[in-house]
Amino acid sequence: MPSSSSEFIYLWFYDLPARLICYQQGWKLDTAVAIYHTVNTRQIICCVSHTAKQAGILTNMSVADAQAILPTCHFRSYDHIAVKNWLSRVGEWAWRYTPVVGIDLKSLGIWMNVTGATHLVGGVCAMCDALQTEFNQISVSVQIAAAPTYGAAWAFAHFSEFVGITNFLQNRPIIMCHERTTLRKKLGILPVAALRISEDIEAGLKQVGLEQICQLSNISAISLTTRFGSDLVQRLGQIIGDVRELQQPLTLPTPIIASKNYLTPLLGVEAIQKMISDLLDIICNQLAQRHLLTRHIVIAVQRIDSTIIRRTVSLSRPSRSESLLHRLTAHLAADIDVEFGIEHSWIEAKKLSTGLPVNQAFDSTLRKDDSKDTLIDYLTARIGQNKVRQLQPVDSWQPEAAQRLALAQKNTIQQNVSDSGNLPYWQLQDQTDMLDSTNLISFSSRPLSLLAPAVPLDVIALLPDHPPSMIRWRKQNWQICQATGPERIGPSWWLQSTQASKYSDKTRDYYWLETHSGERLWVYREGLAERGESVEWFLHGFFA
Repeated sequence: MPSSSSEFIYLWFYDLPARLICYQQGWKLDTAVAIYHTVNTRQIICCVSHTAKQAGILTNMSVADAQAILPTCHFRSYDHIAVKNWLSRVGEWAWRYTPVVGIDLKSLGIWMNVTGATHLVGGVCAMCDALQTEFNQISVSVQIAAAPTYGAAWAFAHFSEFVGITNFLQNRPIIMCHERTTLRKKLGILPVAALRISEDIEAGLKQVGLEQICQLSNISAISLTTRFGSDLVQRLGQIIGDVRELQQPLTLPTPIIASKNYLTPLLGVEAIQKMISDLLDIICNQLAQRHLLTRHIVIAVQRIDSTIIRRTVSLSRPSRSESLLHRLTAHLAADIDVEFGIEHSWIEAKKLSTGLPVNQAFDSTLRKDDSKDTLIDYLTARIGQNKVRQLQPVDSWQPEAAQRLALAQKNTIQQNVSDSGNLPYWQLQDQTDMLDSTNLISFSSRPLSLLAPAVPLDVIALLPDHPPSMIRWRKQNWQICQATGPERIGPSWWLQSTQASKYSDKTRDYYWLETHSGERLWVYREGLAERGESVEWFLHGFFA
């Protein structure tokens, strides 16, 4: 059983996704914003700003219904990465109060186990007030609650209106660190949803008239388990403190250290430079093995007289590039006064962050500055001549036929023999000629990958050559905010009938489009209305 003296603080940022959108777009905080996520092809509201809530937009409402209530409201999809990054940064900031801090990404919260740490700031009430003041100063809405268990702190933060706070804008902490009998009485008035149970269990409880936690206290655990499962009984035990609940706190990556000892003291600038180079190679290999990046390198040496000399290198962004670190530390050897020599040295990598894994080299002699032809030779020797292929441009007007896969070595030989130096048709000298001078969009001439086959679209556009103003795809409407085009591509009429049958015999007009939500599309209209042809629209690719 958890100790009765345990203290937890939970911080619920109830409108965090909406506020992040306002900060990113530069909107005022009183702007009506609704955040939605997609559930079975339906767009459901999951977070609303205070202004949108006052207008009648509620969570679990569809976007279509919300648009009918408040057409001027801004609707944005849920940015999972931005929310996670913000909560992680705030969680690391909260380490100044307690070393045990975690994030609750699903519920938009941060929890703090402040057991044994509240006396440093004058008690749990003073700590909650200090937290409230910090977030008020940066205009962040938060509901703070303190309780002897994590479940109780979560419940009081999310259902503060049941314990006296009726308006979120008051932002007053809720302190419920009482004896167990008092805590049980306070929890009894909360709805069953405060137990963090699933929607199915909650619906089943409400169906039989059990809507408050106090109504469950008169029912035996066996009866509840038989009817609603063991999760309900477990949550009841966790919220009151009878069952221990394990949480995963945030962990700070410990610095990576590599060291070397020397039988004979190191003397001379060249020896010191070699020592620094060896240490950098070791630490970069360790970072790569753990998929980590660093922003702070400390190189330290211990002289024979036990004097320790440290030199630091700070980076503007996380990295583990050996060439970069070697360049930044090239001057350190001359800056270290070794006197009678160095007997011990070490290097530390601090301020670590997660990085992408790096594939192992095929050969230790393969360098970054080797040519593409050398890389192709290594790959061919490694996995076989007929398994290494690369894309080769083809002189074709049709975008889907403008490239093909060819053997890499054969294609390289042909390029070396007959390279005329002329650019293919799809590599334009000046792409700005294709853009409207009054409405520029910095797209490349072609997407990196095309949809095969192109996807039909429902489009609202003015003929004969106007770009779309709205498109509909997969039951979703996309409003167009910027458009460039058209670029007309005619059919390959000169090809033989067997070759031309692969492609349409109609003219295409391609457009570069950008939606209000940021998507960049490459669409085309097939067929010319002035010739009496049927007109159809297709989505052919996405821009990065």
